[in-house]
Amino acid sequence: RPFGDAASLNKVKSADEAGNLKHSVLSLNIERGNFEHSYSGIGVKIASACEWAMDSDWMYREPISDSSSLGDFKWERRCPRVTWDKTTYNKFSTFVASRENPPFMNITLMNPEPMNLWTGDRWKPSGIQKMKDGEVPNENDQNVGWDSKKNHLVHPNVEFVRIQWRKTGVGEWINAWDIDWSSWEDITDADGKLLEKTFGNFFNKYPFDGKESSRRKQMQELFKLDIDDADSQCATSRGAGCTLKWNLARQYFLSGLNDGSYEVRAKVFCSGYDSFATSEVRGSVTDEPLTLTVDLTPPEPISTHTLGRTFSISHTEPVRCPQLQPKSMAYKVTRVKDCDGNDVKNGEVTDEHVYSYFSFICMTDSPYSLVVKFPRDEKITPDGAYDITVNANAHAGSAAKITDDGGNAIETRVFRVTIGDDCKVSRETSAKVSETKASELGLTYGQAKTNLSGASSKMGIRSLGARLGFADDQTIVLRSSSIARVLLATVSVTACLVFVATRRLFARFDGSRVVGNENKESEEKATLFGGKQPPPHSTREFAYGSVI
Repeated sequence: RPFGDAASLNKVKSADEAGNLKHSVLSLNIERGNFEHSYSGIGVKIASACEWAMDSDWMYREPISDSSSLGDFKWERRCPRVTWDKTTYNKFSTFVASRENPPFMNITLMNPEPMNLWTGDRWKPSGIQKMKDGEVPNENDQNVGWDSKKNHLVHPNVEFVRIQWRKTGVGEWINAWDIDWSSWEDITDADGKLLEKTFGNFFNKYPFDGKESSRRKQMQELFKLDIDDADSQCATSRGAGCTLKWNLARQYFLSGLNDGSYEVRAKVFCSGYDSFATSEVRGSVTDEPLTLTVDLTPPEPISTHTLGRTFSISHTEPVRCPQLQPKSMAYKVTRVKDCDGNDVKNGEVTDEHVYSYFSFICMTDSPYSLVVKFPRDEKITPDGAYDITVNANAHAGSAAKITDDGGNAIETRVFRVTIGDDCKVSRETSAKVSETKASELGLTYGQAKTNLSGASSKMGIRSLGARLGFADDQTIVLRSSSIARVLLATVSVTACLVFVATRRLFARFDGSRVVGNENKESEEKATLFGGKQPPPHSTREFAYGSVI
C-alpha cells in the first residue's frame, strides 16, 4: 500500500466461536522502491477504526492508538551489469589468434541497465580515487557534460570493470593487461621530433612490414613498456561503450608456448557490501564468454591414402583450401614415370590444366584431409607416378595458400602417388622435399637448412645406388622397418663375434691350467710341509682380471 495509508483490519476476527479473545499475528512486508536503497524512521501504528474515521470532523482528541518504531531499513544495491557490444560479440565470439592476424582484440563493453550506472559514468578517475580514499569528490572530478539529475542512478561502489581470461573451463581467471603508454621513453621520430606517448605513435615508429626483423624489433620495444590490469570504466558505458585495445602479444599469447583454447569474460567488481551479500551484489559477469583460440603451429601431414584416382593427405588439424587462381596455383602436379616405370620427360602439368580438370577439397573434420581428385579421363591425365607439390607458391608472399584456421600456411612438400591399378610402378608414396626442390620452390632459409642437413645421408644412398646399378635420377625408397631389421642384424652379429672371441680367450687359459693339473698334487704337498709357496694369483684369476 502507499506510504502512510491506513489498512483496515475489520475482517480479522478478534474472538473465537466461544467468545474468547483471540490473539492474531500480522506479517508486515516492506519493499524497496525504484530509486532508493535505504529508508529511515520507519514505524507502525494501530488505531481504532471508528475513531480514526471520525478524527477529522468529530473527535476532540487523538484516536485511541498505539505505535512502535521499526528503525531504519536498507537494501544492498545490486552491482551493475556488463555485456559485449554487438560488434565485439560478432567478431570475437570465436576468434583465432596467430602471427598472420593483427595481435589485438578491440573489445567494447556496455552497461545494459539504465537505472544502475557504473561509477565511471559520472566520475573521472580522480573522483573514483577520492571515493576509495574516503574523500568526497567535487564537481571538477565529474565527467564533462554530466547531468546531475542522474546522480541517484549511479552506483557509488563500482571498483573495476575487468576483462579476464583462462584456459577453457580450467584454472583461475586472469586479468587482461593494459599498456601504460606514459612509460614509453624513446619518443623521438626519425627527425628527432618529440612524439606524444600514444598507441598510434608507438606503432608508427615501430611498424611491422611483414619481415621477421621488424616484428622482433616491435616486440622488443613493446616489452619495455609497463603494464597494468585494465579497468574498462568510462563515461560512455550507456552510449558508445568502453573500449580496450587488448594486445595479445604483450600478454604472452603469441610466444609460441601458449597454443590452445581460452575463454574471455568481462566482470564488474563492486564494494561496500556486508558479509551476507549475495553474488549479484558483489559483482556481475557477461552472460556468455568469448572464445579465443591461439594457433601458431601450421598443420603437419601424418598419413596418405590412395583410392582409384583420388589421393588424400591427412593432417594434424583442420585445413582450409584457397580459392584457385590459374596464375598462382597452390598446387603443382608433375608426371614423373609411366606405368612401366620409365621416366617421363617434361611431365609437368600446366596450371591451366590443373585449374580446369583437377579438384581439391579440404576437410575441416577428422582426419582433416586434403583430397586431390584426378580427372577420370585417362587421355587427359594418363596413369603413372605423379609428384604433387602442396603450397607450391610459397615464394609468392601474397598468394593464397593452404592454411589452418589461424592462417598458418602448410609447409611446402612433395607427395608421390601412383594413379592406375594396372601400373607396374611401385605404389610407395613418399613425402619428401629434396634440396633441389627447395631451391626451385624458393623455400625459406630454415626449410632449406633442414633439407641440407640430410644431404650427407642422401649422398650415401646415391653411392649405394651406384654400386647396385641404379641411375643417378632414380629414387631409392627405404622403408623404416627394413632399416630397423638391418640395424638389429648388425648388432646381433657383432655380439656373436665378441662372444666367440671371449670364449677362445678363456679356452686358451683353461688349456694351460689343464696341462698343469698333473703337478698339482705334488705342489700342494710341498706347500703343506713348508716347501714351495703358491703364486699370489692363479692363471684363471689373471685371465678374468685381464678381461675385466
